[in-house]
Amino acid sequence: MSGSKDGLIKIWDTPSACETMTLYGHENAVYSVSFSPDGTKVASASADNQVKLWDVITGSEILTLSGHIGGVRGVAFSPDGKKVVSGSEDRSVRIWDAMTGTLLMKLLGHSGGIYAVAFNPTGDRIVSGGLDGQAKVWNSVSGAELASIQACEAAIWSVVFTPDGQHIVTGEGYHREKQLRGGNISIWHVYSEKEVVTYQSVVNVWSVVGTPDGKRILAASSGLTILDAITGEGVLVLSSPVGVVQAVAINNQGDTIAIGGWNSRVALLESKEPIGGYAPRIHANSARMLVDRLHKECDTYKEVLQKLKADTSLDCIDGLCQAPIK
Repeated sequence: MSGSKDGLIKIWDTPSACETMTLYGHENAVYSVSFSPDGTKVASASADNQVKLWDVITGSEILTLSGHIGGVRGVAFSPDGKKVVSGSEDRSVRIWDAMTGTLLMKLLGHSGGIYAVAFNPTGDRIVSGGLDGQAKVWNSVSGAELASIQACEAAIWSVVFTPDGQHIVTGEGYHREKQLRGGNISIWHVYSEKEVVTYQSVVNVWSVVGTPDGKRILAASSGLTILDAITGEGVLVLSSPVGVVQAVAINNQGDTIAIGGWNSRVALLESKEPIGGYAPRIHANSARMLVDRLHKECDTYKEVLQKLKADTSLDCIDGLCQAPIK
């Protein structure tokens, strides 16, 4: 699934990489999208100040959650699918009933727009981050603020809980008003508010996500960086066929990674060994597309094969090459 500046949401079939559905309804850019845990619904957040819920089977709009007075940058379902959390440029975090669309709670405390929100694995905690450089942890039942971490001087563009729920990961990106560029990926202990480890990227970090086994962190910037979640050390860096990587996601099995970039493309990577290793390689459908593209440049498939053997960098997703971090 992907959301774009054109206001459209597209749902894709992973094995074939073919578009299966386009959802129309937002009047401005779609900043964030999220599947419900059972995969039957989609939540979308937009610059039109609205959150919408959609039926994945029919493509119909189920609910519009109105109330934000600024663009909505982040949205996520709770693990049980009963709640939706949203974060907005109006500096508020809002919790909604996913069945009725009723506003359950409005959380205030940030001094700048909110760019990212997420539930913890048990659903009783929410984390939010944004322009004030703070990551705040909230009780999703009472609304109490449990922790406030001053993560950076720039902006937090992405924040997630680790699978054990004991830590959060922040991705630091550009702050337009301060004209500060971010670049740090940091892991923090939720309750002590202490920084556990930091990896310094050379450019802005737009999106972070943890692998299901908790061993790796995937970070989107100029390319895709894979980090060891324990040591914070870089494991692998991948150049990008989608321009600057603005979003990264991984499936529950940990064997397929999706990246979305500024050139309006979505690329899929698959791991040779699910969960362990994370040495992303060309996705089967991407291989077919690469061969088709090369065949247009060559007279025969034999020449295509010769070209692939001569240039090993082509053994990747339309130019996506990998190298260990030194």
